[in-house]
Amino acid sequence: MARRTFVEKLTISEPEIVPPHDFSFQYNYYVISPERQEDDALVEVIKLKDGKIVKVELRSIGTVEHPCLELTVKTLTKVTDQEISEIKEQISWRLCLTDDLKSFYKICKGDSVMQTAISTNYGAKDKAHLSVFEAVIDCVCSQNVIFKRLYEMMNNLCRRFGDKIQRQS
Repeated sequence: MARRTFVEKLTISEPEIVPPHDFSFQYNYYVISPERQEDDALVEVIKLKDGKIVKVELRSIGTVEHPCLELTVKTLTKVTDQEISEIKEQISWRLCLTDDLKSFYKICKGDSVMQTAISTNYGAKDKAHLSVFEAVIDCVCSQNVIFKRLYEMMNNLCRRFGDKIQRQS
């Protein structure tokens, strides 16, 4: 018998997201396990403080200058208001939503090399690791390897040592 999946739709927008923010950079680059790309969504699997595991599908529904994210939260039990706040906090941290790039862009204004780099990646922000342990493992695994191998190693580590989740059909 299939278990019921609870679905909650949320949005995060300004002022919770500081523009400019180009989500396509985060959707298309450095998608490392346990992250996934599914159709038009970046998928994060988050373990909450109470141990509950939730799947969060992220889709950009805004622009670089007026960013907005739609979050589709899927879980086996209904999420509480406190859990929704925690999910938003973790996504905000992970995707660096509050990082303000304006002062960086101001400093780079007179530098032609930096302007070229900025023009191709305007609004691009990094992703943060959710724990120091995750950051250390990522750093160790990414030493002297091509990205394809890094992605394979991180996927294998997640499969072998990560929390098991039940997939819904």
